Amino acid sequence: MGKIYLPVNVDNNMCVYINNNDVIRVFSWRGTNQYINYTDYYINNHYISNTGSAYVGNNFNYNCISSSEFTTDYWYRNDILDSLFIFVILFFFIIYLPYKIMIRPFGKWLKI
Repeated sequence: MGKIYLPVNVDNNMCVYINNNDVIRVFSWRGTNQYINYTDYYINNHYISNTGSAYVGNNFNYNCISSSEFTTDYWYRNDILDSLFIFVILFFFIIYLPYKIMIRPFGKWLKI
């Protein structure tokens, strides 16, 4: 299985688990009978994050995934194709199209 992208580095003190197929929840530490801060990352919404705190009791079962399963490498994002598509469109309209438009009237002076 491939790695899972998270925009933050995960260390061994954190608990990371997949809350459902769309949300990855990252607890800042593991503990019981206290409020623990967490951050939710919404995978299908370009990794928008939401922070909060939750009370963790004695019976809370941490189903943590190993920190070696996560990466911050941008190429593992599930929306990388969308990002590349937007980049190509912006490149076309910001660089290529103005270049082609400007080269016509000034091409004879530039000897191109």
